[in-house]
Amino acid sequence: MVLILVGLSSCFGSKKTTLPLPESPRTEEPALPEDPETPEPMDTLVLQELDTLRAPVPVVDQATEPHSDAAVPEEDMTRMYKDEYALTVLLPFFANDSTSLATNRVAAWSLDFYLGFKLAFANLQPSDPHFTIQVLDTRANDAVLQRIIDKHLLEGQDVIVGPYRTSLATTVAEYVQDRPTLLVSPYSASTRLGNSNPHYLQLNPSLEAHLRSIWDFLRQNSSRSDPIVLLHGRDAGELAKQNIWSTWVDSLPALDRKRYLFVSFDEAAGMELEEIQVDSLLQSDVINHLVFPSWDESMVQAMMSKVSSGLLDKQVRLFGLPQWMDFDRIAPSYFNSLNVHVSSADFLNESDPTIRRLKTSYLAAYANPLTIQAAWGFHCGEFVRESLVRDGALFHRYLDQGSKRSANRLAPKLMVIREPNGTLNRIENRNIQILKFVDGRMVPAK
Repeated sequence: MVLILVGLSSCFGSKKTTLPLPESPRTEEPALPEDPETPEPMDTLVLQELDTLRAPVPVVDQATEPHSDAAVPEEDMTRMYKDEYALTVLLPFFANDSTSLATNRVAAWSLDFYLGFKLAFANLQPSDPHFTIQVLDTRANDAVLQRIIDKHLLEGQDVIVGPYRTSLATTVAEYVQDRPTLLVSPYSASTRLGNSNPHYLQLNPSLEAHLRSIWDFLRQNSSRSDPIVLLHGRDAGELAKQNIWSTWVDSLPALDRKRYLFVSFDEAAGMELEEIQVDSLLQSDVINHLVFPSWDESMVQAMMSKVSSGLLDKQVRLFGLPQWMDFDRIAPSYFNSLNVHVSSADFLNESDPTIRRLKTSYLAAYANPLTIQAAWGFHCGEFVRESLVRDGALFHRYLDQGSKRSANRLAPKLMVIREPNGTLNRIENRNIQILKFVDGRMVPAK
């Protein structure tokens, strides 16, 4: 039976301007709430490509013919140019559930991402190679992913884009490690997966990268108030955040190490948020910088309430993570009074000519307004397409520090770490900017 997926897109909201980061251990990446489990049967679904971008996308239970997966030695640096490249988009569409696009935001942004990704391949040049895009529905389920692998649906692929959730990304990362296949991860943000696996390319910046962007922003903006880093408890994840920040503080010249405070609260350990005297932490006549690297909406709301109550006539800049822009239970007044700043790798500046053109193209192709998820999919697709055309199937072996395959300011800017012998160790997108909340929306901070 054929199922039809209809894309649901939303207009730009006051804070809905970034992608959610996927679930993972707190020491590695922010998490989303658990999705409802999908009941049996767990058939593998393949989104069959159509000739027109304007047509709906049907879903059929159809396996592709397996291909050979002859391993290519890492030391073989010969560029593998092809007349045809095989790509797979591996995301949780939940296509077996006819209501998923209305009730499951993960399914909705998976489809938006895919449509944007596909749009990046719409206007190919006659000299460009042919691209075959296979789209597989994981349902964010480990068992479904294993069935995809067992059916050999990932064999012979040059690039796999996805999946969502760290457990699934780990499985695919292990699968590609000894194959001539590159895993491009647009959502999972685990530095652990990229270490010593040169076939894993991370496009969603890690928590450490987001913290680094905040650190760099604060170092470049002079102030007599040094940052206070707020931590929720003393577990391994929170201590990891403190250790990251402490390493940067310790790297400063001795005379440049000022007052860097770490304030921890943990209700389970008797260190309740209510007991923290915020007013005693804040200075008068300066802008106080607070950093709260949490993606827990309830905790962020409680912390905002606590800080607001202790403001009085003092000024604050509160720095957080990109998930904050998806929070819908926190009053905008908190974002305004606390001068909220967040890090973001995928902000859409609607005044940017590139974004205006993309909005027009997306609307013409799908009759739906462009979403941040669709834009992120387009930029990922553009990056993959241009890299394959330029450097062939193993393009990740030729990436250099700061590589950027597109002139677009939103395109991934990659940090490339190599071993002393030149072998790739890790690749990660570091194209992050700091946004601030002004007049009900996020805009680039200066």
